[in-house]
Amino acid sequence: AIINKSVLRIEYRTFTDKSYKWTIHPYYLKEYNNRWFLFGYCNEENSITNIPLDRIDDIEQIKAEYKQSSINFETYFDNVIGVTVINKEKEIIRLQFSSHRFPYILTKPLHNTQRIIDIDNHIIEITVIPNRELDSLILRFGKDVKVLKPESFREHIQSILKDANKLYTDVQIDCTE
Repeated sequence: AIINKSVLRIEYRTFTDKSYKWTIHPYYLKEYNNRWFLFGYCNEENSITNIPLDRIDDIEQIKAEYKQSSINFETYFDNVIGVTVINKEKEIIRLQFSSHRFPYILTKPLHNTQRIIDIDNHIIEITVIPNRELDSLILRFGKDVKVLKPESFREHIQSILKDANKLYTDVQIDCTE
């Protein structure tokens, strides 16, 4: 469909079992975190959207005029981690890592913009648009990372961690039900 510039009618189901039927002009396929995503223009949303392929219940080719995209998908994801491209400005994210995690970060950079700010204090910077995948990446390091700046992003991560901490400190909830 991408090669032939064919319009698709896709039935998509969320993890909460809500179903959507969308008309998609497919442009690009991208794999991230062991999941494939279709990027295309969605008539119903009037915007570029990404659809995890494993959430598609039905797909059919329809007769409709294909809308071309001016987006260069080879560079579309350059300013983000993952696949969620938000219409926001890039930010300089400064992170401080624990001494035992820092060598890992040096040998496997978080993003291609990564640069060392202070090697003795294990501080790096990346310049990206904050998104859910960045949140997940930061949170994955747990106690081995601290967001130093910007303050708004630091507060955002702090809020997520406070909410997570409540799961362990509030009244016990039986999560097996």
